[in-house]
Amino acid sequence: MALYQRGRIWYADFYAHGKRVQESTGTGNRREAEKFYAWRISEIDRGEYGKPLKITLSEFGRQYLEYAKANKRSWLRDEQIMKHLNGFFGSVLLTDIGPLSIEHYKLDRMQAAAPATVNREIPLLKHLFNMAEQWDIYRGRNPVKRVKFLAENNLQFCSITEEEEARLLKCCSPYLQDLVTFAIPYRSAAW
Repeated sequence: MALYQRGRIWYADFYAHGKRVQESTGTGNRREAEKFYAWRISEIDRGEYGKPLKITLSEFGRQYLEYAKANKRSWLRDEQIMKHLNGFFGSVLLTDIGPLSIEHYKLDRMQAAAPATVNREIPLLKHLFNMAEQWDIYRGRNPVKRVKFLAENNLQFCSITEEEEARLLKCCSPYLQDLVTFAIPYRSAAW
């Protein structure tokens, strides 16, 4: 039972339930790897260790949607987002999804959707990993925690024409006309 390194990543080597287990700690930092190893040993001692399941995102997504239908009002939106996630990650194991593959998803998805839409889809992926960890299907650090959101430019300016202004003022009651006139920006001769 020990820690060893393959490339830059540390791996834990230990015995659980009479079988040898070699597991990636998911880090290149020796101290974090030691903490991971100590945590695994304590799980084995408490009888809580279970080897992570090999499950794809689409398989887990089906289980998650059953949960979402029973517990969330926004399950329809989750179902829509899962179609996009399955299109990209469908046959990939949960353990094989990392921050880099999520960045690739963001770039691919931005070809068809706005950055704000992509930023609403990433939290579902994060929630999926949290639920998988809670249900003992996935072990390790949530890869979405290391992914940054895209910059959103939601600022839009809209101006109305003089014709639209006249129609608006005509529809307003007398006490609102002064307020609307004040709110409409002054048109200079340069415009």
